[in-house]
Amino acid sequence: MDRKNKIIRQVINALQTGLTARKAALSIVLGVIWGLFPILGGGALLCLGSSALLKLNLPVMWVSSMLVTPLQWLMIVPFTISGKFLLGQSSESMNIANHPASFFGIAALAAGISWAIFSILAGFLLYAPTLRKVNKWQRASTELTPQL
Repeated sequence: MDRKNKIIRQVINALQTGLTARKAALSIVLGVIWGLFPILGGGALLCLGSSALLKLNLPVMWVSSMLVTPLQWLMIVPFTISGKFLLGQSSESMNIANHPASFFGIAALAAGISWAIFSILAGFLLYAPTLRKVNKWQRASTELTPQL
């Protein structure tokens, strides 16, 4: 069984245990968004906190978060550069040789601001198609499951 089918099976199993399609879709979307958080380790804390606060499925959220980890590494630099632009920072202020002590703080702040704007837009764009897909999986799983 390939990775995609394993993930779909995990979501279907969660749906069969009482997870609603809306909460499953929200778990997937937030997992992806938190997984792109540009400060390493922060996404895991966001997953844990939001699953407890919103009563979402942590395993589904965690899997979707882990799947975007390679993309997280690729997006750190673009988030930092775009955040630097949003903050109006010059290229000298983002140079580690000129300001080694404050470089990481400024870079993290810049990346975090850029990620926050991106995540709001991505959340709105991803939720509806994800909900449609989860509803489709749920219908398919109930058709395949014999009724007692």
